[in-house]
Amino acid sequence: MATNVMIKEYPRNGSLNSGVIDSGQQRLMCVLLLDTSGSMEEGQLKEGISQFFRALREDPYATARVEVCIITFDDEARIAMPCKSVPELFMPDINCGGMTAMHQAVDLALEQIEVRKAQYKKVGTDYFRPWLFLLTDGYANDKDNGAFQRLTEAQAGHHVTAFPVAIGNMTDDETLHKLREDHMIFRLDKDNVVNLFAYLSNSVPAASQSKPGERVTLPNPAEYQITVEM
Repeated sequence: MATNVMIKEYPRNGSLNSGVIDSGQQRLMCVLLLDTSGSMEEGQLKEGISQFFRALREDPYATARVEVCIITFDDEARIAMPCKSVPELFMPDINCGGMTAMHQAVDLALEQIEVRKAQYKKVGTDYFRPWLFLLTDGYANDKDNGAFQRLTEAQAGHHVTAFPVAIGNMTDDETLHKLREDHMIFRLDKDNVVNLFAYLSNSVPAASQSKPGERVTLPNPAEYQITVEM
């Protein structure tokens, strides 16, 4: 572990995900990959998560359709919160310290997306293409396990939509740009990390209200002091 603090980690087999009941509501899985290395600020992450959860609970469509999984990564990647429906969301353990196991984190996220899709399919529940937000302020310093390539392939196959988010100016921009076919990344200052969650708070409910195949108009990132770089 990255610090001497015992960080709770959840099983990877989906056993503690929220139960799936086919209510006729199409589900939107949102996976948050949060860099919790020593250079990140846990207070901003916690504040942002709280704001995001609050916004989801206040939206009836989001409450019925959105599910969130949180993966944190420092010296290693772990499931900090299994895939949960909005009524079951809880604040995960956030303790910043250590390095940046980003390859592990992406690999774990792709694994959990497939685990959840299998659970949806088992009961006949439809789902939107999952969203994956990767927030980092540095470079991956774990072994390349091919996860970044698998992420780009998953996007090309329309299996996931990824949003690389660069925090500050010490990030591996070359790699982050490659994680999307259109090379888009979001960037914001370290002091404004909570703004990314504000953006999520308006984007995810909007997507959850859409119909299959319908183009979703998302908020303007600039309104949240987020720069879009291509």
